[in-house]
Amino acid sequence: MKKLSVFPVLLLLIVSVLIPGCSKEDYRFVKVETKEGSVIVDRSGENIETFEGMNLIADDNVDVKEKSSALLLVDNDKHILAEENTVFSVNASGSKENGYITVELVRGQTLITIDNKLSDNSSFTVKTLNATLSVRGTTFTVLYDDKNNITYLDVQEGVVNVQTTNIEINEDVIAGNKVKIANGTIEIITIIPLRNNEENSDNNENSSNNESENENQPVNETGEKIHYYDDGTIWYIEEFGDAGNLLKMTYYREDGTLFSILECNSDGIKTKNSSYDTDETLDYTEEFDLEGRIIKYTDYNKDGSIDGWRENEYSIDGKYSKHSEYDGEGNIKNWNETEYNSDEKPIKDTYYDANGSLLRWYEYEYNSEGRLIKETKYGSDGTVRDVAEY
Repeated sequence: MKKLSVFPVLLLLIVSVLIPGCSKEDYRFVKVETKEGSVIVDRSGENIETFEGMNLIADDNVDVKEKSSALLLVDNDKHILAEENTVFSVNASGSKENGYITVELVRGQTLITIDNKLSDNSSFTVKTLNATLSVRGTTFTVLYDDKNNITYLDVQEGVVNVQTTNIEINEDVIAGNKVKIANGTIEIITIIPLRNNEENSDNNENSSNNESENENQPVNETGEKIHYYDDGTIWYIEEFGDAGNLLKMTYYREDGTLFSILECNSDGIKTKNSSYDTDETLDYTEEFDLEGRIIKYTDYNKDGSIDGWRENEYSIDGKYSKHSEYDGEGNIKNWNETEYNSDEKPIKDTYYDANGSLLRWYEYEYNSEGRLIKETKYGSDGTVRDVAEY
């Protein structure tokens, strides 16, 4: 398995494994398959140095130290590679055929490989503060920059479904694509940022050979720059205006079907993204403001009619946003407000129904470094429903 480099941050792993039955098929486990350097488990206040083959139990806190790494094995067919300084939790419940696994990535980067396709009654998700990633059987890399509340996703094999928090954008990302998730938007990018040092320079170079070759593709006479998959099929086409600004990007799946079209204004600023199903019918559109934020998200039915849409409003000072959802007839269904601190991090989400009645609200707390340390969920009556501390 290829070693990937990550941001220099701390790794905290919280594992909750429930064993509903006694048969071998029902047994779920998370264990340290391999490790390098110092990997410490905080077990009920006692610090224990891990070892290869060690089984993790509920409420284990694992600290992978600097210049260290750990490869975790789940259910014999799921692999989580955590290198130095990454923070996440793993929660497993039920059985392999009827259960779930959730990885909560607080910060840093993980490479996840699922060898076998999951059953219809099981799930594997990765959650960050601003996104939820759902998979069946695939290989993908997730990097979460907690300081800027940005999630990066690189899908090497299979398909990963992405849902953004609060605004609830839902999008499938296919193999060969990398995306950046920020401010309620999902943007296709070319290269995911990695820590640049001598130790990983070779890995960075090898993993981006295809991107480098694509970047060197010339612009043809019609103002197009064509990028290709490894097998020679078209990946995406960039179209440029007379001033050299990007006007349009058209993406294709490996089978040649249309995936999405990104449109920009004459200044090269994106204005609209249209995504298509595998049968090339329009799935949804996103419209952006000049800051790159989604101001309208529209879902479409197979016959081309509008299924519903969401509108997003933002304050000039960046401390408030409002998100409203409508049905296909234009009737409002619900809405929520988000308040932000001076660092533009969300500190409160408040949800209302179509009549404006309060449904619930969430509050977020951060430490002096701007990292999320506490999330409190309240019901409409002000009762605390859930508290998560990081």
